[in-house]
Amino acid sequence: MGKNTPMFTANCFKGAMEFVKAELGDLALRRALADAGLPSNMPTTEGFFVPEVSSSQFMASAARQCGDPLLSARLGRHINVRNEGIWGRYIVEGETLGAFLKRFDRAVTCFCSYRGFSVALLDDLAWFRFRFATSEHDSYANLALAATGSFINMIRHYTGSNWFPDSIQLNIPPPSSPSVLEDILPTDIRYKADSIGVAIPREFLTLRRRPEIPLSCTTFSDALRARNHRPSESFEAVVQELIRVQIATGKVSLDAAARSLDLGVRTVQRKLEVVGLDFRNMTSRLRMEIARERVTETNLPLGAIADSVGYTNQFNFSRAFHKHFGKTPSEIRKLASANGGLHPPGTGN
Repeated sequence: MGKNTPMFTANCFKGAMEFVKAELGDLALRRALADAGLPSNMPTTEGFFVPEVSSSQFMASAARQCGDPLLSARLGRHINVRNEGIWGRYIVEGETLGAFLKRFDRAVTCFCSYRGFSVALLDDLAWFRFRFATSEHDSYANLALAATGSFINMIRHYTGSNWFPDSIQLNIPPPSSPSVLEDILPTDIRYKADSIGVAIPREFLTLRRRPEIPLSCTTFSDALRARNHRPSESFEAVVQELIRVQIATGKVSLDAAARSLDLGVRTVQRKLEVVGLDFRNMTSRLRMEIARERVTETNLPLGAIADSVGYTNQFNFSRAFHKHFGKTPSEIRKLASANGGLHPPGTGN
């Protein structure tokens, strides 16, 4: 893995997790998440980001468990971007297919930490193209096939539910059974392309959104607010995101974080040491930051806050909180209340 670690929103796991659970069962889902270094109760709500490579690992594990190397291609047909958070609703609420493409381009960094999307107009076709940053990873074909099905489903919000493109391009080698893939994706497929590509007739760009598609009037500002921070690619920030996900699910593990990054534990430790950090101290600091937010911005009982950040004993939590901030949780909450009620630090009254 290179200097930067590509990330994308955990929302994108929602459809894949539901599919694997429905098709293979809860045990297979838990194994796939574990193989990807992700918690069994991983949050798929707004504001969580995971390494992109963990998606490939998750789908590769599910495929191995059921003995179907093309499971990801079948999975992609069941993913609906409208169910993947505010950014997904925003892009498919464009009035026309052309507006959808513009919205996708505008909001792509709410989905991932880099810009891999482009549209190319060639003759009578508009090519929807996406190049994932982890395309060199050995399990990338799983992500490519799932994403292709998902991209086709996005376009179907305008073309109709039975539409297939006349041609697609995949930046993977041909599978061992290309005829089986062509049964799943009945179209002309070109392999070893530079990126994933879906061909759309240019005349389709004026197609209007299907009337049965629910409309929630989602704006780009809504998408930005839902992403109060964009995913970062710096290694220490990526590790911090993984710790945030782990704290939210109740179990922090260096081993699991290393698996998510497709790295060894010692490699993770060395890379953090280079920037003067270590996993344990990062975890302690982040627990305290999350605890302070919940003390000052909610009315949750302090015992519940302690439990939510991994302390089974409120006394130990209060002692750690006091050591970190110089005041007890009760004192910090009283100060927040005296300043005009519970609100995020720095926002004023």
